[in-house]
Amino acid sequence: MGKKYYKDLLSNLCCSVCKNELDEDAFTLVRKEKELRVVKMVCPNCGKDYGICFLKAHPGVGQPHEPLK
Repeated sequence: MGKKYYKDLLSNLCCSVCKNELDEDAFTLVRKEKELRVVKMVCPNCGKDYGICFLKAHPGVGQPHEPLK
């Protein structure tokens, strides 16, 4: 999972302080395990710290899928 993964996963988010769109620069990898990534999220514009995110990789995430009915 690279920075693009985080950007796609958390797209359309903006900083609650400066309203800057959060991009891949907002995420810093803290720890990487087999299927778990620990990521620190900080607004690159104003420095607002959003803390730590725990992201678990699942097979097929990011692949095209059928819309829910």
